[in-house]
Amino acid sequence: MEQQNTYTIIGGGGFLGQHLVHLLLNQEREANSSLRIKIIDKASKLKLIYPENFSNKQVELYLGVDISENDNLSKIFMGSNTIFHLAAAIAYGRKNKDYLNSTNVKGVKNIIKHAKLAFVKKIVYVSSFATLGCLDQKDKTKKATENCMNNWKKDNFCYYGLSKFCGEQLIMEAHENENHLCTAVAIPGLLLGPGHCCPAGNMPFDIALRKKWSLVPQGGSNYIDVRDVAAGLVALAEHKHISGKYLLVSHNLEHRDLLQKIADLAGRKLWLTEIPKFLHHLIAPVFSFLEWILSKQSPYSKEGVLKAFKYRYFSHQKAANDLGWIPQYSLEDTLLDTMNWLNKKRKHEE
Repeated sequence: MEQQNTYTIIGGGGFLGQHLVHLLLNQEREANSSLRIKIIDKASKLKLIYPENFSNKQVELYLGVDISENDNLSKIFMGSNTIFHLAAAIAYGRKNKDYLNSTNVKGVKNIIKHAKLAFVKKIVYVSSFATLGCLDQKDKTKKATENCMNNWKKDNFCYYGLSKFCGEQLIMEAHENENHLCTAVAIPGLLLGPGHCCPAGNMPFDIALRKKWSLVPQGGSNYIDVRDVAAGLVALAEHKHISGKYLLVSHNLEHRDLLQKIADLAGRKLWLTEIPKFLHHLIAPVFSFLEWILSKQSPYSKEGVLKAFKYRYFSHQKAANDLGWIPQYSLEDTLLDTMNWLNKKRKHEE
């Protein structure tokens, strides 16, 4: 007997969303199941990574939908086993505070309300490690976990991180045993891989593949292949009764090491000058002032500067223990696949 699996993916037209759709379609073709995927996206036109997936009869598209305002979400959600909530406003600086709260907080409230009306069984919410504290140590063996918390009284200028944290809290509070709604939070590293990525994922490639010299802040971060994160989300959905927060992370790297690795793979020479960590106390106030005059689209902010100088290294041990999830893509494979995709995109645009 066929099993009906219906997934709703909010933000399914984005970088992670399209890889998740691709994985679900490939996995479910091999299973004894009847698959439906409902894709909700605020955009009215999508930049497609896998065009064939979006003409598949198993996929339903709902474009131009504002999750913070829409009162008909429960009709779309009806029949769904699981909602993957991937959509988020990613912006920085004080000018974006209201915009961030509208999508990342008000939007989450609306989704929870309509998920309950539609009797959805599980919500998997994708957050950001901007919601977490870090150990801030250069030693890569010392990794932060899901329990490492930010001090929001001190970091009240982190408008993006705080908005995502509020969204996390709403999702966790929505977990209701009596109504059979299970909720889980996935916290990925910085996403890399083939496809139309966010500016934070594109920046290392823009620097390493186009410049001969660059300044780089002393610090480090965690990076992961977008396809590994998609697999982690599926694992969270398949473990129907597992709740809580799960870090989906892979490669902990200093910023300069990532840039150098990309340049080496491309056969380029790249000269890097590292900005010492102690200077962030001088640089951050300048960007705090600039937030008043920079445009809303600017990637520069006090939040971004202070986070860039930290060593944000994380562990995926909890996901490995509870979900059996282990990242499969090596750093080299991820970088090569991304570079190949960028080359094809550039040639197509020419």
